[in-house]
Amino acid sequence: MRVSWPKPANNVARFTSRSDIHPAVGGTDLSQSARGASPSESYPGRRFTPVMGSEMNSYLFPGLRLLILGVLIWPAAGCKSTGLGEGRTSGGDVGVSFQWEQATPTSGKLRAILNKRGGGQETYKGPFFQITRESRLDTLGPLWVGWYPTWVGWPYWGPEPQSTFITHYTGDVVANLEGPDNQRMRCHFRLLRASAGMKGGGTGECQLPSGETIEAEFPPS
Repeated sequence: MRVSWPKPANNVARFTSRSDIHPAVGGTDLSQSARGASPSESYPGRRFTPVMGSEMNSYLFPGLRLLILGVLIWPAAGCKSTGLGEGRTSGGDVGVSFQWEQATPTSGKLRAILNKRGGGQETYKGPFFQITRESRLDTLGPLWVGWYPTWVGWPYWGPEPQSTFITHYTGDVVANLEGPDNQRMRCHFRLLRASAGMKGGGTGECQLPSGETIEAEFPPS
C-alpha cells in the first residue's frame, strides 16, 4: 500500500522525527540512496524541493545570521580607547598624572591631576582635538577660551584663531583644559602614529596659567 504523505507548506520538506533526518536511525536501508536514488524515490509520496542560497539562509539559519551580525557590530559600537600619561615641570615642582579617553578619531576627553610640591593638588579637564586636514576652526572654539597673556612661544596658536593653526598642527593633539577657579591649561602633544590616535602614544607639553611648561609623555596603550 502506498502511503500518501501530506504536502508541507511551500513545498519545502520538513523533518519531524529522527528517522526522517537519518533513515538509518529508523532501520531504513540506505542502499537505495547510496546507489544515487533521488529523495523522491527514497521517500515515495513526498515532494522535495531543494533549499539553497538565500532561501536556505532565511529558512534554516535566522538565529545564526543574527549572531554573526552581532559579533561584527559589537566591536564598532563600543570602540573607545583609554590610557594614561605623566609629566612634570622642568624644576620638578609640579608633577602631573594624565588620563585620556578617545571615543572618535578626532576628539576625546583629557584629565590632568597636578600634584604640587608641598601637597597641593589641582585637577584640570576638558576636550582634546586631534587636528586633521578636514578640521575647521569653528569646531575648535574651546581651544581659545580663557586665554592668558603668558601663553607664548607656540607657533600659530595665539589669542585669536587663524587658518595656519590647522596647517601647523595637523596630526597632533591639542587641548585647553579647565581647572579650579576657571583657570586654564593648554596642551600640545605630538603623536608617534597619527593614524592610531592617542592610543599610539606621544610626547608634548602643557602650559600652566603662569606660563610654566609641563613636559608630558604618553606611552602606547
